[in-house]
Amino acid sequence: MEYVEATLRSLVRIVDSNQLTLGSGFVAHESGLIVTCSHVVQRDTDQRDDTPPPPSVTFVFHLYPHDVHVAQVMYPACWLPYGEGDVAILKFDGQLPEGIEVALLDSPTGLEGTLADAFGYPEDGHT
Repeated sequence: MEYVEATLRSLVRIVDSNQLTLGSGFVAHESGLIVTCSHVVQRDTDQRDDTPPPPSVTFVFHLYPHDVHVAQVMYPACWLPYGEGDVAILKFDGQLPEGIEVALLDSPTGLEGTLADAFGYPEDGHT
């Protein structure tokens, strides 16, 4: 349970201009780095067409769902397209709110067959 609570303190919800959920991400560093999937930031069809991703995204911290923030998309240095890793790093330049924690991230090496929890927003159809 402690792991789940810690994860929720690092969880962010990436949203569109209407605040509809695009997907989730996690605070990965106290400097404001956020890890998400590139397909959350930009549809895979746009990636296949070589359309550059947007320069920034809108998000909310899970603990503060009514406070909207903006993060820069760290492209191309921290971007792996959908078919090549599906990773995007975002940079939030503001102060992390009280209670927000850095996610405990680890390598999946050797974890084949291991059960895992997926965090996201299934009520909106996104994990």
